[in-house]
Amino acid sequence: MVDFAQLRDAKPDELDGAWRSWRKLVEQLEQAEDVYRDKFLQGVRKARWNGQDAEAALRTLVPEQERIRVASGDASSVASVLNSAQAKFKAAQTKLLNYIGEAQMRYLKVGHDGSIDFPDALPSAYSDWDQLKKIAAGIQQQFVQALKEANAADQQIAAALRGLGPSILGAKNPLAELRNDAKTATQLAGFDPNNLPPKGTKTPQQVAAWWKSLPEEQRHLLMNAYPEKIGWLDGIPSEDRNEANRTRLAARINQLEEKGNNLTRYQHRDLERLLKLRDAISTYESKGQDVYLLGLDSTITTQSEYDKGDGSDGRAIVAFGNPDTAKHTGVYVPGTTENLDKFTGSMNRAFNLNQATSQLTGGPVSTIAWLGYDAPNNVFDHLLPGDAAVPGYAIRGGAQLNSFVDGLRVAQNDAGDAGSHLTLVGHSYGSTVIGEAAKQHDGRLPVDDIVVAGSPGMHVAHAGDLGIGAGHVWAEKAPGDPVPLAGKVFHGGWTLHGPQVPSDEGFGANRLDTDGHGHGEYWRDNDITGREDRDPYTFRDPGLSLRQQAKVIAGTYGDQDPINNPTLVNN
Repeated sequence: MVDFAQLRDAKPDELDGAWRSWRKLVEQLEQAEDVYRDKFLQGVRKARWNGQDAEAALRTLVPEQERIRVASGDASSVASVLNSAQAKFKAAQTKLLNYIGEAQMRYLKVGHDGSIDFPDALPSAYSDWDQLKKIAAGIQQQFVQALKEANAADQQIAAALRGLGPSILGAKNPLAELRNDAKTATQLAGFDPNNLPPKGTKTPQQVAAWWKSLPEEQRHLLMNAYPEKIGWLDGIPSEDRNEANRTRLAARINQLEEKGNNLTRYQHRDLERLLKLRDAISTYESKGQDVYLLGLDSTITTQSEYDKGDGSDGRAIVAFGNPDTAKHTGVYVPGTTENLDKFTGSMNRAFNLNQATSQLTGGPVSTIAWLGYDAPNNVFDHLLPGDAAVPGYAIRGGAQLNSFVDGLRVAQNDAGDAGSHLTLVGHSYGSTVIGEAAKQHDGRLPVDDIVVAGSPGMHVAHAGDLGIGAGHVWAEKAPGDPVPLAGKVFHGGWTLHGPQVPSDEGFGANRLDTDGHGHGEYWRDNDITGREDRDPYTFRDPGLSLRQQAKVIAGTYGDQDPINNPTLVNN
């Protein structure tokens, strides 16, 4: 317990030295993690070392990287607690010293224990002793309050520090322990988890300004304490979103694996799809690809809610290449029936787009698989039009896509890459989501081009209604794809000639030649079988439909060399 003399004579500035020592340790651990990732993990992956020995090496290396990250995160929590301690003790001591000075100005004597003695004679400034006694009582009460604040801080910080430290590395779920420790540190620092980001911080621009205003230490604490909140905030740099979502992915997998055979049905499904996502990311990285996990929303339903249907569909956003620094960025928006269980298929399409675009341009490329919305679950329901006929999914998804695109532009501006060429690529109902995004943005959607494939309609009657110029809207329709015809009555833009979809001549888009057949072959490469899903982690020569989209993302249309221009229907 802190007494009067201890608080009066304390040297809280000495805590600053301890804080600086812990911050130095954090920096060293972060540097060690960077070296470990770049020299060891990426070295193994980019060497394209395959086989059982390579897999065994990665199984050893990845947990070691996690241990370094956990140690770094916990050291950051200790540093934050020490910083909070210094601030709280200094505030309490300042209050005490101010009132000691006040007492002395009033001719009162303050004892070693905080007692107050009166002068032998009444000072001339006072009319009677009662007036001086009343002032002394008020000062005494402020002494008590300062001690109360100091002792409350002492107890909070002592409890926090007891819960931190090396024991975390031996915990069953160290990432869960890391999160709890970081939460403790952020709460001592005054963060309200229900107010992240702070009230009034709604747009990506406001989120970015708030995030930049925080010290680096606090940003790392928040990423460790609340990865599910930070990882979804549009406007935050991709590096930080990736760190938060990787922490969330690993922690959730650890949490579920701890349950062993006691998983419920929905938890088992959740574990399967998260492992599938983690393994896909690891495999792409083993091929030398930089992967960023920009969003992750796993199962959040209760058991009773899950039993009513298929449970939470889940959401995820994965980028191949850093979109903040890319010169050419493509955002792929999937359509009906897409969910987290099947998301690796969307990742494969984004990966193929990345590889095909990279062949056309010398600048860095980022392509993103964006499942940042709840996609419709079915086309038909008992022979009647299903979820895909309903506009509500597109309306809600359009708002979410708008926020994501705005966040990309903010992050690109902050990274000094305001000139990045940005293209939205929508498949099926994903094109409807893009159409709604354009409508909701009042014709000012900050993208350069829009590509749609197998579109059932975009809720507008003409390409010019999308706000980027009809010449920057591109449409693909493969032979045998029934969706444009079947969907136009629900999502086509109505004119005097009936509903129009992007692949109709009257819509006014650039209609691209395609290869393949049906609704799902717009992103295949020319492998031996022609199947899009054969060895998805190895890219071959792009097929025509894929190459056409890549030319738009690369912005090579209008090039003097005809080979770089997309080929149009009837041209």
